[in-house]
Amino acid sequence: MKDNFTYRDFVVFYLTGTVAVIVFIAMFFNPVLNFMNCFLTQYPFLKDFSSLILILFVTIIYGIGHLIHTIDYLLLKIHVNIFYKTIRRTKFLNGKKVPEFILNISKSLFYNYRVINYIYEYKKSNKVENVKVFWGKWYELRMEEKHTHAEYWHRQNDLFRGLYLIFFVSTIVFAIQTKFITTIICCFFSILFYKRASQFADHFVETALITHENYRKMKNEEIKNKATNKA
Repeated sequence: MKDNFTYRDFVVFYLTGTVAVIVFIAMFFNPVLNFMNCFLTQYPFLKDFSSLILILFVTIIYGIGHLIHTIDYLLLKIHVNIFYKTIRRTKFLNGKKVPEFILNISKSLFYNYRVINYIYEYKKSNKVENVKVFWGKWYELRMEEKHTHAEYWHRQNDLFRGLYLIFFVSTIVFAIQTKFITTIICCFFSILFYKRASQFADHFVETALITHENYRKMKNEEIKNKATNKA
């Protein structure tokens, strides 16, 4: 378990934080460069503590990775609790509800690429009873150490959700700065990462269900064999 969490920390949080820092520098290159020159000029003794600064910088990157995924989680809560539960059921003064396309935009931007969406999709096709049952099966796999393959897809979904959010925001920022070529590039990557996050979410749910089904069959066979041997 410790190795899994260490690997997840590196793949998800460090990579997300690193990409976020690189994209931020690209968005505000001249101000960041001027700040660094002024800072190093004002505090030249910091060059003697390069190792300490490197450790601090790595820690900050890790924290930024967590920050990105916290924002991603908040976007999910905003969609579910505000756009879907509250606004959808609330009528305005003119008696009309929020146009359905606004809710669809929110769902497309902040919900469709998540694991929870694909759990509901599999529920619609009767491949899983409900969300609680799915997570119950998943926790059973984790307890029996049968979760490794499915967990890989879950980590990838985490990573690419963070990357999607970074490039989605950067697309907006570069568009405001009227940097059209960079905007197109960031838009391309945001779409790419969105699609990959969706694929990994689908793979995770499907793999978890198949693994659990095979695990239960194996356990049932073991029970039958023990009963046969006793008889």
